[in-house]
Amino acid sequence: MRRSRFVGPCANGVDLGELDGLKGQRKGDRLRGIFVGRLDPDQKGLTTLFQALALLPSDLPLGVRLIGEDWGATEILRSLAERLGIRDKVAFVGRVDRGVLVNEYRDADFLVLPSLFEPFGIVLLEAMATGLPVVASRVGGIPEIVEQGRTGILVEPGNARALADALTEICHDENLRIAMGAEARVRAAAFDWKTITPRILSVYHQAMEER
Repeated sequence: MRRSRFVGPCANGVDLGELDGLKGQRKGDRLRGIFVGRLDPDQKGLTTLFQALALLPSDLPLGVRLIGEDWGATEILRSLAERLGIRDKVAFVGRVDRGVLVNEYRDADFLVLPSLFEPFGIVLLEAMATGLPVVASRVGGIPEIVEQGRTGILVEPGNARALADALTEICHDENLRIAMGAEARVRAAAFDWKTITPRILSVYHQAMEER
């Protein structure tokens, strides 16, 4: 069943004025995926991501940049990357300021968010507003934002093989990335703060009237 394109009254929002239309032209032959979020050893599914990267065809020109604050996973992941032989496929960027993050969105080809659980995922909206397709887990609030086959690819959480297949698909098909990116930008527009804020105020007003 296709999901509704309407947004709940109290959803999070995104500043389209900051992000819309930023997507630039990729430089070089290597595709760039980005993960944005805290490097958490439990929630974000980064071990699964690394296992998936190890399953990719050796000639697939993909690098993934990990952008976010270390919550105890960085050294674990560095060691895992060495053991899996994918050290050249990952870059630990660390925490960055807002301007640098916006540039990371602009220069990427897609966002990957392999979370094991995720209430909402504001980074999804930010990436989609930039025109990026998404590869993510089918958990929590993610399916409310990412529409399977239209704005991204959703996979079972913790399934490295499924994630590797999704990454291979999105890397091999430039037309798919372009089409999903265009749909993603349209979808993100429904979460613009200019649209969301009046709905939130309406809920508060209704609650006050009921009291």
